[in-house]
Amino acid sequence: AADFQGRSQLGVVEAERLTGDDEAADALGRCQLAVDAGHDLAVLVLIHPAMGDRVRAHAVEALGPLAGRHVWDLYAGIGETTVALAQGGASVESVESDRRAVDEAERRGPPVRRHAARVEHVLAELRAPELVVTNPPRTGMDARVAAALERLRPRRVVYVSCDPATLARDLTRLPGYDLTDV
Repeated sequence: AADFQGRSQLGVVEAERLTGDDEAADALGRCQLAVDAGHDLAVLVLIHPAMGDRVRAHAVEALGPLAGRHVWDLYAGIGETTVALAQGGASVESVESDRRAVDEAERRGPPVRRHAARVEHVLAELRAPELVVTNPPRTGMDARVAAALERLRPRRVVYVSCDPATLARDLTRLPGYDLTDV
């Protein structure tokens, strides 16, 4: 088995093809992610392994009170933010385009409404949100996602970004919102 826990180099991407009964495991926050043989595994290793937890906690805190609120978790990955939102008492709909990530999120729980699709393709299926966390890839949010947020006007949108250029572009697509924290 390959174990990536404990590595700490910024920007290193490692890919490995697993065979036989191998399994790769990586500690992500408070959970263990396992990927079975036969899947390509790409792991982005951060300079500080706990940084993901800190960013996630800050994003969830920035939403304000969660209990009884309906929240979208867009570009949800394996559902780490979804877990925090549900633990805070929110009803959550998560959207992630990678079916394997959604399968892992479903395996770990909690039971929430999950969509394995591109965000822009399922907007019409989602219940209107009161709050939104979005953590898009480097390409940013599709213009249709920003347009839906403008139309639906959730009380607060927290945008986690790994690319300042697409963050800036997407913020111009959300003129109805005031930027309050960077």
